[in-house]
Amino acid sequence: MNRVNSILSWIKGHLVIVLVAAIIIVIALFFILQPREEIKFELYGSSDITIYKGEMYYEYGYYLSNTTDYRVTILSPVDTNTIGSYFIKYRLTTIDGTFKLEKVRKVNVIEDPLKSVTLTLNGDPIEYILINNVYKDPGAKAIYNGNDISSSIKVKNNVNPNVEGNYEVKYTIQAENREKTITRYVRVFDFIFESAVNYSKKLIDINIVGYDVDYVLLPDKESKKTEEEFTYNYKKSGSQIFTIYTKHGFYKSYEVTVLDKVKPTATCKASINGSTTEVDITATDEGGINRYMYGKTTYKTNKFTINEKLSTFLIRVYDNGENYVDVECKTRRTFDNNMDDIVLAKELTPCHNDWSSYNTELATLVQEYGSKTRDAVAGSADYLAKFPYKIAYSWGGKSNKPGINPEWGCSKHTRRTDSGKLLCTKETGNDNCIYGNDCTGYTAWAYTNAGFDPSIIRTSNQSEGKWGNFNAAKHKYSFSGNQDKVNQIKPGDIVWTEGHVGIVIGTDDTRLKVANQTGGIIITFISKKNGRSLNGQRSFTHFVLMDEFFEMYGNKY
Repeated sequence: MNRVNSILSWIKGHLVIVLVAAIIIVIALFFILQPREEIKFELYGSSDITIYKGEMYYEYGYYLSNTTDYRVTILSPVDTNTIGSYFIKYRLTTIDGTFKLEKVRKVNVIEDPLKSVTLTLNGDPIEYILINNVYKDPGAKAIYNGNDISSSIKVKNNVNPNVEGNYEVKYTIQAENREKTITRYVRVFDFIFESAVNYSKKLIDINIVGYDVDYVLLPDKESKKTEEEFTYNYKKSGSQIFTIYTKHGFYKSYEVTVLDKVKPTATCKASINGSTTEVDITATDEGGINRYMYGKTTYKTNKFTINEKLSTFLIRVYDNGENYVDVECKTRRTFDNNMDDIVLAKELTPCHNDWSSYNTELATLVQEYGSKTRDAVAGSADYLAKFPYKIAYSWGGKSNKPGINPEWGCSKHTRRTDSGKLLCTKETGNDNCIYGNDCTGYTAWAYTNAGFDPSIIRTSNQSEGKWGNFNAAKHKYSFSGNQDKVNQIKPGDIVWTEGHVGIVIGTDDTRLKVANQTGGIIITFISKKNGRSLNGQRSFTHFVLMDEFFEMYGNKY
């Protein structure tokens, strides 16, 4: 009992020390008993990898959940140029260098199973074949350690001998998920055969353009010409047969008629200009065209003006043999290149309105201008600029259908641009996106509305890349230093500057009238000298001449 009292007395006398010790013991127990987070240390990829000799080894790496207190050292002895097995060690230590654990990845470097395979073409690496002839592929040869394994070659052949163009034949040999491929190129071609007859001297001028010409067998069936351009003196009139032979044995015959009993062929384009009708006849005949007649009036050139305002009429076309054909002409309206007309709408387009009356008017206008013409393109752009309601600007906005889009003016919660970026989403707090066109969408719409296939119209950057097979970049010029080209600009051509594009709808001696979409369709007047704006709107640095595009896909008036 006395001992207990002594202990209690001691505790009372040393109470502070006892309390501090108790607190230290509690804290220590807290940290000792506190659950510790397990460190995650894992290798990415497989722990056993096989690569072929000479290939690059790419380190897959690892995952470590705690990079503050720990680090990983990689020991990689892999030699991809020497066959064998290698072990990559990933050593986990604390920051002060205390070793914790180690993981190992095995890398097997083996011989490429295709190393001993030689794959070669039989015949020439480039083959030429005359169109509509049978293509006989020479094949390829594969040798493995002295053994012929050509029967294992897989051939992929896309050659169409009935369509002119460039093709490929691919030969592939495979082994253990490896493959080796070589390619033969095949050119399916046709000849361009041009002939011109001089009836008075009984001469035929021949010009041949094509591949692999060996010789030309002349109409007498005995004489040959190795030149691709020559003159043939025929003895008798009638059908003259020229047969072209290639160096690989193909041949093709062409007929030249020197007795003109065939009527000419002709087409007519006409447009009303004020009180007169402008006529453009395209006529062909082997013996040549002599004259054109409307009523009793004779015209010697294929382009002439009739001093009447006509709608549908006939032109008689005579060849030099006095054969004739009557060709029907239908007039079309010419786009009014009015530089002063800049009426623009102010109110936004109502959503889902019935635009049928406007679309009927617009379709009739395109028909009068002539489908797929410059006038139809410029007229469509001009029509939308003068539309009673303003088409709002919407970045990424495109409309690939002709006519007024009933969704213009509608609110969209989610829109995807042509680059795939989200625009006007609820998540961004902007859920009132007015659906309309951007500058390229407006330009593309004008061409689509004029009758062109929307699949060939550029919508991301009108002046770059290709519109179908038309390479716009080759016909893009800077305003600076290209005044000779500037003077060739016509309505329907494209003007461009970094980040913006417009369409020409009018020209005069010093200015260009440009319709473009930037916060609503605007009319910009720019200087032909340098492309700078003359009315406080956007300036332009470059222009694209679209003549070749209209020749390829439209009607160049």
